[in-house]
Amino acid sequence: MSSVIHSEEGRAADDVAAVMRMARLMLATVVRSAAHVDERLTPRQLRVLVLVADSPTAVTPSAVAAALDLHLSSASRLCDRLVSAGWLDRQESPQDRRNFILSLTGDGSAVLAGVMAYRRQTFTTILEQMTPGDRSTVCDSFDRFADAADDQPSRLDTEMFQTKAAEESNGDDVSPLTTLQRGLNEQHKPVGR
Repeated sequence: MSSVIHSEEGRAADDVAAVMRMARLMLATVVRSAAHVDERLTPRQLRVLVLVADSPTAVTPSAVAAALDLHLSSASRLCDRLVSAGWLDRQESPQDRRNFILSLTGDGSAVLAGVMAYRRQTFTTILEQMTPGDRSTVCDSFDRFADAADDQPSRLDTEMFQTKAAEESNGDDVSPLTTLQRGLNEQHKPVGR
């Protein structure tokens, strides 16, 4: 009985290690996609662009703060940087003149389209190296994994972009390549150091 428990624990650890490896590779693709299109684009800024593009309702700095779990002042500075970069436009809200509604500019839409095209091409290249059966298995497994993750009450979609460095710097953004390198360094630290 004891060997069965140990083998189940070992299998669970192997499963988690496989998911962690996949997460690292996915994160690397996400970060590279932003840097490939524009090296100024940070993961957090990308998240705001996606939020504005995908939202069925008007997005305000308050909505950005809530979605990214930031203080309103940090979210406002983040939006200011996106406006300064020419990726977001800010208009006074007709319902509340103290608030602003954010929208993508043409340049912001182009940046977002470039990021998504890079990701699609990267994932297509990887999938093309697999057999049709393996592709089907992977895609079905990803769908089931995403469904299981959607059932979790956590903020999985935003936590992946919030790094310790960004929190320590009071919400200031860190370059995507720095974020990736820090994540890779954390995963490859020797045990006991």
